[in-house]
Amino acid sequence: MGEMKITCINCPVGCEMDVASDERGIKITGHGCKIGLSYAKDEIDDPKRVITTIIYTGKIPLSVKSDRGIGKNLIFPCLEEIYRVKLCKNVRAGDVIIENILGSGANIVATKDYSI
Repeated sequence: MGEMKITCINCPVGCEMDVASDERGIKITGHGCKIGLSYAKDEIDDPKRVITTIIYTGKIPLSVKSDRGIGKNLIFPCLEEIYRVKLCKNVRAGDVIIENILGSGANIVATKDYSI
C-alpha cells in the first residue's frame, strides 16, 4: 500500500491523517480521536459510501439515499437495482423503498414525500 492521506469526514474538524504500511503493519497518525482512527481503518479495510440518487417516477423524480454506508464494490450494482424500481404508491420522507439492498444491510429510503 505504501503511504496515503485520508481526511476524516465524521465531524467538522476534518482531521487529515497519514497512513503508512510496510511489512510490519499499518501506522495511522494525525487522528484527533478514536472515531477518526476507526474511520481510517475502515477506509483501508472496507471503504463504504452513502448512496444518493433518484428514482424516476414518470413525474417528478424522487430522491433517495442509503441509510448507512455501502461497500464501494456494491455501489454500481445497488444503483442498477434502484433504477429498476417503479413506484406505485405514495411515500413519505424516511419510508424504506428497498430493504437490505443486495444483502448489504443498508436500506434505500425516500428523502422527501412523493404522491402519485
